[in-house]
Amino acid sequence: VTKSVAEGVTLSYTSTNGVTYNGIPYYPAGPVNFTVKHDFSQAVVVKVNGNEVVASDGHFSFTIDPATATAYEISVTLGPPPIKGSGTEGEPYLIEDEDDWNYMAYYLNGGMSPDGFSGKHFKLMADNITTSQMMGSDSHPFKGIFDGDGQTLTIAFGSEDNYLDKSCAPFDCIENATIKNLTVNGSIYSSAQNNGGLVRAVKNEYNYIRNCVSNVSIFSNRNGDCGNGGFVGDVSNFCSNVYFDGCAFVGELVGANASNWGGFVGWRYYYNAANANNCCASFTDCLFAPKTVSIDTSSDGNSRTFYRSRNNSTDGATYTGCYYT
Repeated sequence: VTKSVAEGVTLSYTSTNGVTYNGIPYYPAGPVNFTVKHDFSQAVVVKVNGNEVVASDGHFSFTIDPATATAYEISVTLGPPPIKGSGTEGEPYLIEDEDDWNYMAYYLNGGMSPDGFSGKHFKLMADNITTSQMMGSDSHPFKGIFDGDGQTLTIAFGSEDNYLDKSCAPFDCIENATIKNLTVNGSIYSSAQNNGGLVRAVKNEYNYIRNCVSNVSIFSNRNGDCGNGGFVGDVSNFCSNVYFDGCAFVGELVGANASNWGGFVGWRYYYNAANANNCCASFTDCLFAPKTVSIDTSSDGNSRTFYRSRNNSTDGATYTGCYYT
């Protein structure tokens, strides 16, 4: 029996017989019983070999019949998002609390929105949301339009006593997406590279960040190159673009032994001067005004105020009306 389970859901075998070999469970012929647990208000969808089964009070069972099949696959996916709205510009999905944010993240990250919410609209409705759940992934990037509506999202990744061994940001990966009118507060404690106050990684040609404020404190305990950015950690796909308009970084960049930071963008691997319009970062009316910058500057100035590109240059960046303090 193989299992495919949505993030945020646990599936446990409650019968007494069966063994596990090389990570794969084997069960005897006859009825087998399972329990599904999650904290979502929306029901999950359980399928066995593609056929939906009913989970009553979190329990379901099916019969293993060697005459019918010798291999069984259980999949547990999340049902349609329970949040308000339809995803249109006039009726956006409304993120009213932490549960709404987490559910949409689990739904996207689990591949249950194959188009990555492409063209779908979201609106943040409250200032009191704190999360440590990232939205999107490399394989399932966020492709929608997220309107913070002037609200603040607070993030909490790691702590002073617990530096995480992963790259963190509220949006893990975006592709042809727009994020606007959002302030992000909170902190990231990470020993990994390419953390971002708003986005970890950017893919493809048209990504827009408008009227956003990063008030995030990013702490690194790395020795050497960290590649962290006040807004974006990594713009490394070929011909990926990110356009900033009316944005400000007012947070903290801290790492006594960590070098190679970017005030807005921590790292861009590729730049093609012959096709600059498809390989760039653009900054219009942006401000870098950090509360604290306490980093390793011994690497011959390899950090950059706004944008750090390959070979620690600023190739591929354009600036209009931008300032730093």
